[in-house]
Amino acid sequence: MQLNARFVINDNSEIVIQVPDTSKKDNAVFVPDEYLHPLDIAHVIYKDNSHVLQLKQDVLDDVLFRLYYVMVNAINITTTIPGEAEIGNVGYWLNDMYHEADDQEGISTLHFRVWWYNDICTLIYSKNSNIYLEIIPMYPWILQPVENDEAYITFQEFMYTYRLYVFKAISREEAIKWKDYCHSLLVQLLGESEIPSLQDIVQNYSS
Repeated sequence: MQLNARFVINDNSEIVIQVPDTSKKDNAVFVPDEYLHPLDIAHVIYKDNSHVLQLKQDVLDDVLFRLYYVMVNAINITTTIPGEAEIGNVGYWLNDMYHEADDQEGISTLHFRVWWYNDICTLIYSKNSNIYLEIIPMYPWILQPVENDEAYITFQEFMYTYRLYVFKAISREEAIKWKDYCHSLLVQLLGESEIPSLQDIVQNYSS
């Protein structure tokens, strides 16, 4: 592996961001080489004793920046989810919001949604200064029309059987380690000047 970045939750669970060796890796623009590049395609995996979930596949700098941005908010802002969303049930609320919204682009989730990939959404948020991870299924037909899909079920059927994949608390100590590790990787890839300051990220939340 050119990159095997482990973000530990506890003794039994972690999120891993990987970039394969040169012979197996892809790059969004350039021919892959032996150096780690911002546009190398990264694979993000969640692992614990009962799950292995693919959370994202995208260019490395975007993958890392999304995690860094959300962690900065979760660490520095007391509560990053709307008041009507409940701890451990934010995914249920989010599915319902997207289903009911006339303008889905108007739903602001950037402060706590890390990745959305193949109908799996990764959320990290704070509530009363405690930090949580939720990995959830999203209704597959929220963002696209049904086109004779044999697997189609109604939204009501989906919500009746809705079960989140993962819900865990992240200690503040581990959250700070995640944030610092993301920052160091982004500095390595992009340089310090390309990374927004903590103040800019937090102020952007408030604006």
